[in-house]
Amino acid sequence: MRTAYQILLIQLSLSAVLAVVFFAFWGEGPGWSVLAAMFCCVIPNLFFARWVFANEGARAAGKIIKSFYRGEMVKIFSTAILFVISIVYFHAQFLPFMVTYVLSQIAFWIAPWLDSKQKVTTA
Repeated sequence: MRTAYQILLIQLSLSAVLAVVFFAFWGEGPGWSVLAAMFCCVIPNLFFARWVFANEGARAAGKIIKSFYRGEMVKIFSTAILFVISIVYFHAQFLPFMVTYVLSQIAFWIAPWLDSKQKVTTA
């Protein structure tokens, strides 16, 4: 569970830094597009984490597998809905939106690596 929240924190932090950069250098439109991408990435991942980690323990193994698949479906559908809302209703600019979304998704690769580095240095 801790790693899931670390991933969300990395995604939020990275998106916030990108938002500041885009607002500062390219203006309001790209800046808001970055924030829209942040929400398209973080909110579905938060749903997924809450859904999957609702069940714990060895006896809940079947429930965990079912909740994983259900959580993934909720994540995919909520991501698609947020993409449509961001692009159609808020007119997010494609390039800043996609750059932020892709970089935020890279947090899934960074967080476990950071966690393993932290364990090595504290052991």
